[in-house]
Amino acid sequence: MNDTQNYTYQKEGCPFAAKATALLDKHRIPYRVHVFADATEEQLFKEEQGVDTTPQIFLDSQRIGGYDELVAHFGEQPEAE
Repeated sequence: MNDTQNYTYQKEGCPFAAKATALLDKHRIPYRVHVFADATEEQLFKEEQGVDTTPQIFLDSQRIGGYDELVAHFGEQPEAE
């Protein structure tokens, strides 16, 4: 069983979510993925968290932010678009 407190909240097929999860994999950080069921669920999440974009990454239950913030968290440079 995966008891991790690390999560990504994302839309299906989001390229930034794919980059974020690849970065987590690179650092061997276990995580769970929550894919929003629909736009309404995503909008409610954004309002609840006070954010404008997804994905949002949480490490040890603390919100890191999106892909760019995760890259900065690891002290790396963003992957080229």
